Amino acid sequence: MANTYYAAGRYCDAKRMFEDIFERRLRVLGRDHPDTLRSRSSLANTLTQLGNFTEAAVLHEETVRDRVRVLGADHIRTELSRKRLDRVIQSSKTIQRTRYDLE
Repeated sequence: MANTYYAAGRYCDAKRMFEDIFERRLRVLGRDHPDTLRSRSSLANTLTQLGNFTEAAVLHEETVRDRVRVLGADHIRTELSRKRLDRVIQSSKTIQRTRYDLE
């Protein structure tokens, strides 16, 4: 359902669901389980869509670090997490530059 909300652009609803899913998987499956890592990544993506770049970057950094440790530095999921982190950082810089230019 969270993915459906995300795909429909209902990011606030998706965020609530992804937070709940991540917390449950963290508690039940543990930090290193692939489903937990995927849930954290989905939550970070949703935060990015909501413009919460700082919080999204923190979650993406944690996901990259954990995926490197669990899956390896060259795993496709690790590479995807790196790209998402880079995108969040770039988006954040663009927003900051735009705000500066408007002031």
